[in-house]
Amino acid sequence: MFEKYSEDAKRVIFFARYEASRAGATSIEVEHLILGIGRVDKRLARQLPDLQPEDPGQPWWRRLMQSRVSTSVALPLSSASKVILAGVKPDEADRITPEALARSILREQQH
Repeated sequence: MFEKYSEDAKRVIFFARYEASRAGATSIEVEHLILGIGRVDKRLARQLPDLQPEDPGQPWWRRLMQSRVSTSVALPLSSASKVILAGVKPDEADRITPEALARSILREQQH
Protein backbone atom coordinates (compact mmCIF):
# COMPACT_ATOMS: atom_id res chain seq x y z
CA MET A 1 0.00 0.00 0.00
CA PHE A 2 2.84 2.43 0.76
CA GLU A 3 5.28 1.55 -2.02
CA LYS A 4 4.90 5.00 -3.69
CA TYR A 5 5.46 6.81 -0.41
CA SER A 6 8.77 8.59 0.16
CA GLU A 7 10.69 7.67 3.30
CA ASP A 8 9.51 10.89 4.95
CA ALA A 9 5.87 10.15 4.05
CA LYS A 10 6.25 6.66 5.52
CA ARG A 11 7.60 8.28 8.66
CA VAL A 12 4.50 10.52 8.79
CA ILE A 13 2.31 7.39 8.78
CA PHE A 14 4.53 5.72 11.39
CA PHE A 15 4.33 8.72 13.72
CA ALA A 16 0.58 9.08 13.12
CA ARG A 17 0.16 5.49 14.29
CA TYR A 18 2.46 6.21 17.23
CA GLU A 19 0.40 9.26 18.27
CA ALA A 20 -2.87 7.34 17.94
CA SER A 21 -1.47 4.53 20.09
CA ARG A 22 -0.16 6.99 22.65
CA ALA A 23 -3.55 8.68 22.86
CA GLY A 24 -5.34 5.35 23.30
CA ALA A 25 -7.28 5.84 20.06
CA THR A 26 -8.90 2.89 18.30
CA SER A 27 -7.92 4.20 14.86
CA ILE A 28 -5.55 6.66 13.19
CA GLU A 29 -7.45 9.93 12.77
CA VAL A 30 -6.63 12.95 10.60
CA GLU A 31 -5.31 14.74 13.69
CA HIS A 32 -2.77 11.95 14.12
CA LEU A 33 -1.67 12.41 10.49
CA ILE A 34 -1.18 16.11 11.22
CA LEU A 35 0.88 15.25 14.30
CA GLY A 36 2.90 12.86 12.13
CA ILE A 37 3.62 15.67 9.69
CA GLY A 38 4.73 17.78 12.66
CA ARG A 39 7.16 15.08 13.73
CA VAL A 40 8.72 14.77 10.28
CA ASP A 41 8.66 18.36 9.02
CA LYS A 42 7.98 21.11 11.56
CA ARG A 43 8.34 23.76 8.86
CA LEU A 44 5.56 22.17 6.84
CA ALA A 45 3.38 21.72 9.93
CA ARG A 46 3.75 25.41 10.75
CA GLN A 47 2.33 26.21 7.30
CA LEU A 48 -0.91 24.45 8.28
CA PRO A 49 -2.13 26.71 11.11
CA ASP A 50 -5.83 25.96 10.58
CA LEU A 51 -5.23 22.23 10.92
CA GLN A 52 -2.96 22.10 13.93
CA PRO A 53 -4.64 20.71 17.04
CA GLU A 54 -2.35 22.92 19.12
CA ASP A 55 -0.01 25.85 18.54
CA PRO A 56 3.44 24.58 17.41
CA GLY A 57 5.11 27.14 19.64
CA GLN A 58 3.66 25.44 22.70
CA PRO A 59 4.96 22.51 24.76
CA TRP A 60 3.20 19.88 22.63
CA TRP A 61 6.31 19.77 20.41
CA ARG A 62 8.40 18.85 23.46
CA ARG A 63 5.80 16.29 24.50
CA LEU A 64 6.02 14.66 21.08
CA MET A 65 9.78 14.42 21.31
CA GLN A 66 9.89 13.07 24.87
CA SER A 67 7.13 10.44 24.96
CA ARG A 68 8.04 6.76 24.88
CA VAL A 69 5.19 4.37 24.09
CA SER A 70 5.18 1.11 22.16
CA THR A 71 4.20 1.45 18.51
CA SER A 72 3.59 -2.26 18.07
CA VAL A 73 -0.17 -1.93 18.48
CA ALA A 74 -1.99 -2.50 15.19
CA LEU A 75 -4.36 0.39 14.52
CA PRO A 76 -6.59 0.79 11.46
CA LEU A 77 -6.99 4.06 9.61
CA SER A 78 -10.23 5.92 10.33
CA SER A 79 -12.64 6.52 7.45
CA ALA A 80 -11.53 10.16 7.25
CA SER A 81 -7.85 9.16 7.16
CA LYS A 82 -8.56 6.63 4.40
CA VAL A 83 -10.17 9.42 2.36
CA ILE A 84 -7.08 11.61 2.92
CA LEU A 85 -4.68 8.87 1.80
CA ALA A 86 -6.85 7.93 -1.19
CA GLY A 87 -6.85 11.58 -2.29
CA VAL A 88 -3.08 12.05 -2.20
CA LYS A 89 -1.67 13.08 -5.57
CA PRO A 90 1.93 11.90 -6.18
CA ASP A 91 4.60 14.39 -7.26
CA GLU A 92 6.34 14.49 -10.65
CA ALA A 93 8.50 11.52 -9.67
CA ASP A 94 5.34 9.54 -8.84
CA ARG A 95 6.23 9.67 -5.12
CA ILE A 96 3.97 10.59 -2.24
CA THR A 97 5.63 13.11 0.06
CA PRO A 98 4.64 14.77 3.35
CA GLU A 99 3.74 17.86 1.29
CA ALA A 100 1.35 15.76 -0.82
CA LEU A 101 -0.24 14.41 2.36
CA ALA A 102 -0.66 17.97 3.67
CA ARG A 103 -2.27 19.09 0.40
CA SER A 104 -4.71 16.18 0.58
CA ILE A 105 -5.64 17.12 4.15
CA LEU A 106 -6.21 20.74 3.09
CA ARG A 107 -8.39 19.67 0.14
CA GLU A 108 -10.55 17.51 2.39
CA GLN A 109 -10.87 20.25 5.00
CA GLN A 110 -12.23 22.58 2.31
CA HIS A 111 -15.07 20.17 1.42
